[in-house]
Amino acid sequence: MQLGKNIEKLRMKAGISREKFAQKCGGEFTAIHLMRIENGSVKNPGIEMVKAIAEGLGVKIDALVEK
Repeated sequence: MQLGKNIEKLRMKAGISREKFAQKCGGEFTAIHLMRIENGSVKNPGIEMVKAIAEGLGVKIDALVEK
């Protein structure tokens, strides 16, 4: 669940909507899928998706999994 909260926090800090963020991540997923990751419905999004999210946010993967 922390992963999703961190993603949402970083995305909001960057001032990016879910729709724009999904596009920024190379179309790897939809805004709805991103919402599910952020709210914890998707428990294990997979390393490729986490990598795309980190790149879209301009952070290292470590920043997404910090407590």
